[in-house]
Amino acid sequence: MDALTLLGQFENASPTLVGGLTQISEKAKSFASIRGGTSVVEQDIRALQSSTAALLAAISGITPAEVVPQATQFAVTLEDAYADTLTNLMD
Repeated sequence: MDALTLLGQFENASPTLVGGLTQISEKAKSFASIRGGTSVVEQDIRALQSSTAALLAAISGITPAEVVPQATQFAVTLEDAYADTLTNLMD
């Protein structure tokens, strides 16, 4: 599978990825009601965020130059979704 195909699959999955993070944000109060729940969820989100960023950086590194802006924009969209989720968890 080449870089463009991988990027396309990630972009196609974007609504699901962002939607999942939104659902986690919406359940922040439920996690807070469980002793240590918010901490566990936060650790997991941060680990997933880091892994996703590393994977997207690797894909961008092998993507043709004309597509790098598209890959970068997708990475920014996901990074914003992760940041929003973490902010909502901590509120």
